[in-house]
Amino acid sequence: MKTQNKTHLLHIDGLRAIAALYVVMHHAMLEYKVSPKGALQKIFLSLFKSGHYAVDLFIVISGFSLMLPAIRRNYEVTGVWDFYKRRIVRILPPYYIAMAFSLLAIYFLLDEKTGSLWDQCIPVTSKSILTHIFLINDLFISEVYKINHAFWSIPVECRIYIFFPFLLYVWRKYGPGASILTSIGIAVVLFITLRILRQDYPGIDMATAGVNPYIILFTMGMLAADISFSDSKLSGFADRLPWGLLLIAAGIAFVFYKSRVSFYSDVNGNIENEIVDVLFGIICFCLLVICSKEKYKHSRLAFIGKVFSFKPLASMGIFAYSIYLIHAPLLHMIALYVIAPLHLTGFTATVVLIFGGTALIVGIAYLFFLLFERPFLLKKAVKVENKQRMPSHV
Repeated sequence: MKTQNKTHLLHIDGLRAIAALYVVMHHAMLEYKVSPKGALQKIFLSLFKSGHYAVDLFIVISGFSLMLPAIRRNYEVTGVWDFYKRRIVRILPPYYIAMAFSLLAIYFLLDEKTGSLWDQCIPVTSKSILTHIFLINDLFISEVYKINHAFWSIPVECRIYIFFPFLLYVWRKYGPGASILTSIGIAVVLFITLRILRQDYPGIDMATAGVNPYIILFTMGMLAADISFSDSKLSGFADRLPWGLLLIAAGIAFVFYKSRVSFYSDVNGNIENEIVDVLFGIICFCLLVICSKEKYKHSRLAFIGKVFSFKPLASMGIFAYSIYLIHAPLLHMIALYVIAPLHLTGFTATVVLIFGGTALIVGIAYLFFLLFERPFLLKKAVKVENKQRMPSHV
């Protein structure tokens, strides 16, 4: 199976940056419990209320990015255990360092409740630390947001990585349709399992635990990569589809259905919320195809890819993971020690934190990336390069 030789996709980095920045702005908006005065304030705050969907975008991009090298290798991973090791080196060291940073921040600066979003991160117990170390904090209502409220999604994504080689095997053996159905089956089975367990263990958090519906979104990312960069029959068929209209239709369906659902309404798990996530995943899927497929590079839709490929934006996407990992304690520090002494109104403080706080966090996150994320990326790159230089019989 041949693919186009794409070494780097700027629009993927741009989309990562948008997701990371939006999460920061969303949490900045939630830092203060502001009651908007007037329509303009209400509209402004509503622009930052949907941070959860940035995680959906991250997951779809993750499936897309991991699928690209697999397509070049005829839908295979270069050794299942090697794949797992690469994922561990990529994800866990920066995560544990960010956890240590969050714990130190709590111990010295952020250990008192202030009525803000940060309150759900404290107090920290030994159970909080252990569940975060072993990536099971998302399973427990009492622990899911402790230490750093953004950490809930890391265990979810790590579990999806466990399934990736199997999904790829099904993809190669039976086709993409079978792999997507498998991901749906996994999501449904785990959802039902958690629902049954919760009858005896009410402390299980159905809203964030497991892999559903994120494994479905991950597989959508895989499908977007296959459609965009393989020479399969599916890719040829996709050339005949009106992707602009599909994107609009997905957007309308998402907005219509979301208007009927109150998100975060139920720790017991709400299947309607899962459907909203999947609908947003379809939007992300369409966007990735439009931005990636060669056919659209010279069409009326080309401007979409160009917007996401804007280099200053794409450059932030390179360290989007660092932004995500450390933004929560930094936001609360800025709110307490920089903005609070200014004695601003709640709305003004929120605006300052959304824009000024986000800019400051991006700078600090870049330093975190240089110190604690890039070294592991470089180590991974060296290992891959050395492996490529080995004789074929090794």
